[in-house]
Amino acid sequence: MMHTLDRLANRLTPDLVRKLYWVLGTIIVLLMLVYLLLIAFYTHRNDAASSSDLIIQKKYYDDGKILKSVTEMRGGQKDGSVIEYYKDGSVEWESNYKKGLKEGAERWYNPYGVLEWECNYQAGRKHGLETIYYADGNIRRKTMYKKDLKHGWERVYYQNGQVQLEVEYYNNMYHGIQRKYTKEGKLIYTQRYENNNRVK
Repeated sequence: MMHTLDRLANRLTPDLVRKLYWVLGTIIVLLMLVYLLLIAFYTHRNDAASSSDLIIQKKYYDDGKILKSVTEMRGGQKDGSVIEYYKDGSVEWESNYKKGLKEGAERWYNPYGVLEWECNYQAGRKHGLETIYYADGNIRRKTMYKKDLKHGWERVYYQNGQVQLEVEYYNNMYHGIQRKYTKEGKLIYTQRYENNNRVK
């Protein structure tokens, strides 16, 4: 055994020792990189799992028995449906959220269950159609929005369903044709606008 070790020691030249150190150093560095990658992978997986975990948050009126609201939460912020209730259990309003911002339809109801208002949202801003209703459920006003600005047609209605006013908007400014009607549907006037200015 001693004879074999002596022969091995005689073969270890300084050049061979340097090569062995380089190979060992490379292996150690690679093992450290693999270790760090495994830590990063498992940390990311745990974060993703915790952020996707749905929490249903319920609130009650003062008596502690009647449900006031139900909110879906993920990652500490609203993400999913949010519903608030009147004391009789009927829905007062409902909305959807994505990562803390309103996304999709939001609706408000009066205490008799009649829809009062609804609007579409995108990334927390009004985007699409907003509709307001009379207490009997007839449409009172329809307005198109683009990124929280009136953009497109707005129509105001009499309670009998007849159009009262039509206005065109562009980036929250009067731009296009404006028309006003009587309750019977007779045109009262037409006016054209450009960038909030009347055009003669």
